[in-house]
Amino acid sequence: MGIPTADTEDEVAELKRVLSARETELSELREAFGEFASAAGHELKSPLNKMIAFVKLLQDEEEALSEDARENLGFLVRSANKLRRGVDQLLDYARAGRVELEPEDVELDRCVDLALRFAGAEIEAAGSAVDRDELPTLHADMAWLAVALRHLIDNVAQHAGGAVRCRVTAERDEEGWTLGVRDWGVGVEPQHRERIFQPFERAHGAGSGLGLPVAARIIERHGGRLWLESPEDGGAHFRFRIG
Repeated sequence: MGIPTADTEDEVAELKRVLSARETELSELREAFGEFASAAGHELKSPLNKMIAFVKLLQDEEEALSEDARENLGFLVRSANKLRRGVDQLLDYARAGRVELEPEDVELDRCVDLALRFAGAEIEAAGSAVDRDELPTLHADMAWLAVALRHLIDNVAQHAGGAVRCRVTAERDEEGWTLGVRDWGVGVEPQHRERIFQPFERAHGAGSGLGLPVAARIIERHGGRLWLESPEDGGAHFRFRIG
């Protein structure tokens, strides 16, 4: 290894300057996207809620409808729920980057219970069920950690490929707790394993492409990180630590 010359030192300094500028641009883009996502989500929420309310009125009269009309109504209900899920994820992504966290000592079991109040219907509809390891007490924002878990569990229902086992995991080592959501579904192909944490990227074509980015953003706000492991016996294991 040679001693750096003035030229190489200048090149390193220029590279650092360029990288710093790119990081600033990326941060500004994320902030702008967060503001756009928040505005767009609120604009979509009101007409969507009205549409869902009218659909529920139609469901009250479902017995008077023809078979074709009932089938079309079912399609409308599924589409409205899918759109509502996407809008909710858009709002979660925007809020997760700006909300002031309120960490406290919280039992992770309570976070899972709260997450299942929202994601449980999708899991049941997919024919799956969620079990859990013995879970620890952590210092975190309970509501937002529950949101992260909800999106990780919902990801199983959206992408695991039918009825699968799903488990909330906890493992302790000398560095602390590693938590996760594990399934025994179709898994994630190698070419998709990095990009699925980027907004609107999807490995299997289902969902909005925002669930995993929301979870990753919330975990990062807690001083941690989210990553994917692919177990030898199949499926996917999304694991995370928080600071």
